[in-house]
Amino acid sequence: MKSLATKVRMALRSIGVTEIIRLDHPEYEVETEVGMLRVAPGNGKITCQFSEPDVARQKVLCNPHTGKWNHFQLQNESSEEFVGEFKKALMKLQ
Repeated sequence: MKSLATKVRMALRSIGVTEIIRLDHPEYEVETEVGMLRVAPGNGKITCQFSEPDVARQKVLCNPHTGKWNHFQLQNESSEEFVGEFKKALMKLQ
């Protein structure tokens, strides 16, 4: 069974995002229409943060001060569904 991090990596690569490695964990930088978005998959979550919160909050429901736009997997949601929904939300910003 593939880990959540592997599934996120595959989803991001499918839309042309490349991985950067920071302190032995995968992290991604995604250029969106509302600025750069840092993405880091974790255990049951995908943490995200926009570099320009004031711009991002015009289009997405993110923290208006920090730019955090985190996603958490529901207990009854498969990792495939979770990553698929995240990918759809991300594609709306490209």
